[in-house]
Amino acid sequence: MSVRGILSRAKGLYASNPKELFELAEKGSKKAIKIWEETGFYLGVGCTNVINALNPDIIIIGGKISNAWEFFNKEMKETVKKRALFNCKITKSNLKDAGVLGAALLCRQ
Repeated sequence: MSVRGILSRAKGLYASNPKELFELAEKGSKKAIKIWEETGFYLGVGCTNVINALNPDIIIIGGKISNAWEFFNKEMKETVKKRALFNCKITKSNLKDAGVLGAALLCRQ
């Protein structure tokens, strides 16, 4: 699920980025929470595709969207549990700016 896809469903909520949508969910906005739960479903479908194709031991979810982990985690894991052929641990990254760190490592080479 892309940021554009998430925000396209947030019409009328005055959220121009995932952080603002997350903040609305934290304040109890039912629509914002529902959007994050739907995002969890779609992330679960994507993770299931990776699990069924590659059978990884672990999938680590990172990036700015992972800040809303508490709102999409349950739905994502339930979707994976129903659809995946193999067991796989799914966890949130502890790294901040992992993309920047990865780019820096590529530049070192």
